[in-house]
Amino acid sequence: MKGILVHDYCLSFAEAERLHTQYPCGQKAAALSINRAAWKNDIQRPAYHLIAPGKWMNEPHAPVYYKGNYHIFYQANAHAPIWNHIQWGHMISTDMVHWRDLPLALETEEGSLDPDGCWSGSALIDKNGLPRIYYTAGNNEKFPNQSVAMAVSDAEDMELRRWHKQDSPVQEQTEGWMGEFRDPFVWLEKDTYFMLVGTGDENNGGGNAILYSSGDGLDWTSHGFLLDYEYEKNEELGHVWELPVLLPLRDANGNIDCHILLLCACQIENAAVETYYFLGHWNSEEKSFHKFHEKAMLLDLGNGTFTGPSGFVTPDKRSVLFTIAQGKRKGEEEFYSGWAHNGGLPLELSIAEGKLRLKPIREIYALKKKKLLELADVSSGEANRQLALIKGNRLWMLLCTDCDEAGIVTCCEEQRIKVHYDRKTGRLGAEDEKQICMGKYRGTEDLVALDGGEIRMEYFLDHSMIEVYLNEQKSMSLRNYIRGTERTVKVSEGMERITKLEVWEMDNAY
Repeated sequence: MKGILVHDYCLSFAEAERLHTQYPCGQKAAALSINRAAWKNDIQRPAYHLIAPGKWMNEPHAPVYYKGNYHIFYQANAHAPIWNHIQWGHMISTDMVHWRDLPLALETEEGSLDPDGCWSGSALIDKNGLPRIYYTAGNNEKFPNQSVAMAVSDAEDMELRRWHKQDSPVQEQTEGWMGEFRDPFVWLEKDTYFMLVGTGDENNGGGNAILYSSGDGLDWTSHGFLLDYEYEKNEELGHVWELPVLLPLRDANGNIDCHILLLCACQIENAAVETYYFLGHWNSEEKSFHKFHEKAMLLDLGNGTFTGPSGFVTPDKRSVLFTIAQGKRKGEEEFYSGWAHNGGLPLELSIAEGKLRLKPIREIYALKKKKLLELADVSSGEANRQLALIKGNRLWMLLCTDCDEAGIVTCCEEQRIKVHYDRKTGRLGAEDEKQICMGKYRGTEDLVALDGGEIRMEYFLDHSMIEVYLNEQKSMSLRNYIRGTERTVKVSEGMERITKLEVWEMDNAY
């Protein structure tokens, strides 16, 4: 708002018309932009995680690499930190760490396919080398109110700033739970386009993804539901799946060993939304996915912080996963802070000894700014005496021990969050200063077996974000809102021998 005129009399039509001409009311003079600097002193706001310039952000999606740049899009509301008026935010990077804001890529349009939302989707480079976006078009005047739409960019548009929507949907819903049809994940394999769309499965009552194939990415053939599974064994997957993703998993030699099917559970009774996965064999010729295990697995045990998967294969053949890190504050707290949610660290997924391996992408470590501490072969008591001298809000820490238990505690005044692992039980857990459990544990499927060798805990603190990775086998993402100004860290008491401890200050990525 640039100005207000107030009169103490009723304007004539001629006066109103003159004022309307004089002042550009209702005219869009420039793209809406948000200044990141407005939050530079916010002690809760992450500084090296993927994060929108301000206001609302939920799932980052449609990662794609084009002519030297990585692109990530996200669900954005540039007007307020609430879910409403959802568009496609857009950021660009050369390393998936240092992101630069670009104008909105997709915006809703009245009288079009998407008057009520440009919701999540995916991106790829087509057979002709041109970028495409497939997205969920929301139109509440129709039922079903969701369809798959497409937009293309110009080949000469090096930063992919301009996207041209197609006039008609490329796929409308004909199966699954009617009205639940969203988040297309599209990839190109052996000269064939494949697409997964999240929905519900009327056969077993749970969620599922419909598999499609196409020769041109425009006319699609359905092959029915991708996964055959027992809902009674997987009720935590909910009645609808969102954001289905299928990625290859490579072994240490770079060969594809199997695939991972990721999903975000939706419409769940009495459970937090989570990202689950199945490992299995994908056969592009038979258009089938055969799972290895009956029970869905969790990547992250943070109890609803790590959600909204999206992924792609990088030019150097890494399968990289993006997620949203859910905020855990009350809605009014997020509203008055001026921002909501951020992305998790991008993760590289692989396979070793038949088990999923996950770790932050190597580019993250370029943010290690200053070494604050390095110790070897010390007790937890000695380590904590030196850790007591370190304060900050952006830290990276590596803890290695051959003891049976290990843990890292984040502190601010009386507030505590402890993440710990017990080799004897296989349990990775977390609790606050009141010993209230913060993590997720369903049963034996969430245990991590480290029978011998070192326990290796890698810890990332980024203001209100905590991410801990245990021997590249399981992660825990948590929120850490504090009432003070700085955080400190210490290790769990009772470790007789810490083989290695490192602490670094992390740089700001923006």
